Amino acid sequence: MKEIFYEIIEEASRGKIIIDGEEWPIGFNTIIMENNKERKRYESEKNITTLIIKREEEFLELLDEYLKLENKLSRKIPSFYTEPEKSKTKWILSYLFVNATTEDFINPNEFLRKKIDFLKDNSLKKFNQEQTIPMGEILKNSNLQIKNEQCAISMETPFKLTMSLQDKETEEKYDLPSIYYGIREENGKKICYIYSMLSPINKSKEEYKTKYQSKMNRIMYKINANLETDETSVENIKDVSMPFVFSLNVFISILQAEHIETIKVVPYLPLRYLSRELMAEESLKKEELQNRNQKIQENLTNKLIRTFRRLEAQNKNMKIELYPYEMDEYLTIRLEKKRKELDNMILEETSNKIMEESRNSHELYG
Repeated sequence: MKEIFYEIIEEASRGKIIIDGEEWPIGFNTIIMENNKERKRYESEKNITTLIIKREEEFLELLDEYLKLENKLSRKIPSFYTEPEKSKTKWILSYLFVNATTEDFINPNEFLRKKIDFLKDNSLKKFNQEQTIPMGEILKNSNLQIKNEQCAISMETPFKLTMSLQDKETEEKYDLPSIYYGIREENGKKICYIYSMLSPINKSKEEYKTKYQSKMNRIMYKINANLETDETSVENIKDVSMPFVFSLNVFISILQAEHIETIKVVPYLPLRYLSRELMAEESLKKEELQNRNQKIQENLTNKLIRTFRRLEAQNKNMKIELYPYEMDEYLTIRLEKKRKELDNMILEETSNKIMEESRNSHELYG
């Protein structure tokens, strides 16, 4: 494994990791320290991120533990034909760094502990089997379906929570955005890291023309009721998708029911941004693609943050404590026990149903 890791960091310094004969635009520098002195360096001016390894032996032990856990979990990866085991290891380790934050590169040993904890966590294991929660008066004749699923290795997190509303009579579904997360314990308390929220796979227009789809679209629009905000602001928090707000409300209600009090939202993964930049470098439309890449990143970051700000405006049980780069690189949210009603009947009713289901589940299973 050590030899494969060294091969990866040498190739990454040149901006291309070779897996199964194909070049992947993954680039970062590496500095390996020993006794507080630099022992090895792999670098290129094109790379914007540097992996700094201060305790190499410990790092390699953690890397080996992480690799064994990933192999045991068997998350989805492509099929490889050239040196299958080596290619598989290179794929897993390459995407480990693709999904690292800026701080993770500075402190990779702690990063590996975090990723190991994510893989071991079972906080939401009761959703490994899809849970069905009957909704109340506003969403009558609907069930909320929630499932915890494994993600492919290439995704930012090992798990995602998928959600949908289903008509009780016709069984038609209204798919909601999924939330990609990892949970670990820090200083005796669980912290939930959220990396992204993604819309369900696009369906044909015909599939969105059903009576139930139209009904749910109208209900989602009503989440804006009672929201007061500055309509002229560039960062207008109304400028977010209501299904995203609904999904986030569901997820936060689940975290509250599980007594998880802190969320850290990851707004930026440098290697994902750089991979687009490396591809732009080789294009005849370099400047155009670089401008587009910057807009894509800004949109991803701003949209994610606005969604949390949007829900905070109607949920007094959550509070944004820190914005990215005020103290660290995360958007940090503090959750309290649900004591105050949400300023919207749809969000309030959904939250109450989730809390009620959680209480019943704890009473039944202990």
